[in-house]
Amino acid sequence: EYMFLFVAPLLYVFHSVLDGVSFLVADLINIRIGNTFSGGAIDYLLFGVLQGEAKTHWLYVLPVGALWFVIYYFSFTFFIKKFRIATPGHLEDTMTAATPTDRDSKEKSERRNDGIDEKAAEIIT
Repeated sequence: EYMFLFVAPLLYVFHSVLDGVSFLVADLINIRIGNTFSGGAIDYLLFGVLQGEAKTHWLYVLPVGALWFVIYYFSFTFFIKKFRIATPGHLEDTMTAATPTDRDSKEKSERRNDGIDEKAAEIIT
């Protein structure tokens, strides 16, 4: 999330709102799964599944997670296209800046070669 903040700040703000709403929804339907650092699969198993459905309501995470995936996917796609938010590899100007020109690639290949083919032929023979 830290890098996300600098790559696309407007999307990060929207993500923060959706993240807060997801915690609200989880609280309203009594999902009680604790987490440590990442809140990943290990936390889900240790603090959700192994604690029991009656205590944590871990089964609710699956449909809510699927719903949240759909909300994130379509809303981010909408914002990126509607407001032309620059994301890595999305806009043409970022693509052309990352693509080397013919001259650059020729110079790099000449620098990389440095007569190595001739040296390899000498060693082999």
